[in-house]
Amino acid sequence: MGNVGMLYDDDAQLRSWERVHERLALEDAERDRYLRAVIAKEDKKLAKRRAKLQYAAYHRESINEQDNRYGMLTVEGPGGRTSAGGTAWLCRCDCGRTRIVLGTALRRSSVWHCGQDVHGRRGGSIPIKKK
Repeated sequence: MGNVGMLYDDDAQLRSWERVHERLALEDAERDRYLRAVIAKEDKKLAKRRAKLQYAAYHRESINEQDNRYGMLTVEGPGGRTSAGGTAWLCRCDCGRTRIVLGTALRRSSVWHCGQDVHGRRGGSIPIKKK
């Protein structure tokens, strides 16, 4: 067996174990490269999917609220789009003022008049009447 402090019988066995360790290190590096490539590919797929969903959300068909009445507001026409894809509507209050309101706020009854204090009450919600 040689010296007591030696782990290997001879140099050939030592070289053999060194080759095994080198091969394992190469396999680890290849596995890491492969996994990084797979993760990068999945990230690209997710980014494309996210972009498609954002595009679809912005360009989706909005609910037509024209001529509907919500509290004291009557919807006169579209007032534009938000950056998130929501539709804003131009509304006329019973007092004659106009206001641009998000369609979701109208449907939730969170906005039902122009916001001026001339109506005698503020806040609260009242039932929706649709024409």
